[in-house]
Amino acid sequence: MLNKLMWLTGKAQEDWIEKILHLRQKIWPDYQRIKNDTLFKLYSHYPLYQWLSHYNGEVVAVINSLPVARDQSLDNLPQEGLNWVLSHLESTKPLTQSNYLATVSVTVNPAYQKLGLSKLLLNRLKASAQEAQYKALIVPARPSQKENYPLISLEDYLKWKKVDNTIFDPWLRVHAQLGGKTAYPCQRSRVITANVAQWEQWFGHPLLQTGQYLVKGELNPVTINKEKDIGIYIEPNVWVIHDL
Repeated sequence: MLNKLMWLTGKAQEDWIEKILHLRQKIWPDYQRIKNDTLFKLYSHYPLYQWLSHYNGEVVAVINSLPVARDQSLDNLPQEGLNWVLSHLESTKPLTQSNYLATVSVTVNPAYQKLGLSKLLLNRLKASAQEAQYKALIVPARPSQKENYPLISLEDYLKWKKVDNTIFDPWLRVHAQLGGKTAYPCQRSRVITANVAQWEQWFGHPLLQTGQYLVKGELNPVTINKEKDIGIYIEPNVWVIHDL
């Protein structure tokens, strides 16, 4: 099936935007999903760095990325991870000053998962960066199995290996197989803050006392403070670097 996928980039994706939004809504909860306004900026400002694969009229996968400019070494990329990448949407620097391509998200339709798409999508990203002559592809990667271990620190999780001594996490393992270097955690890649009532609406049940709450699909607990009427979710990701 993979060799039958159709690919679109640039303005050719405009007729698919509603289907793209529907897929993202199906996969990501409201508080985690990148806001539509931000997504529209990606497609408006950097259309050639957004990719869509489809099959029989159905969205199979969506790649979102954008160029970033960085003068400093990649040895100390920001702890803000994805939030730092997205901040480049507001950059006033001309595109010609960009020297890296950064991944925003790779979204796969659940109906097409476990078919070997990961390598195909990652290679598409790398090829896009190479064609633009960027120095590297940098990825604030969301470890795909960390959600099963929300009480384990990311540092410990990254030490885990399979019996064949390969990386335990499937998404990070794919990166390594394609030459990516797992550099270090970005501990505050996503920071989501809201009042308790908003979190209760998102969760669909009351939060009756201050404490930490486990949420299906999240990498860390959500911290709720009833006295201060605030809840915060801080998601760590992992910087992965693909030199080109």
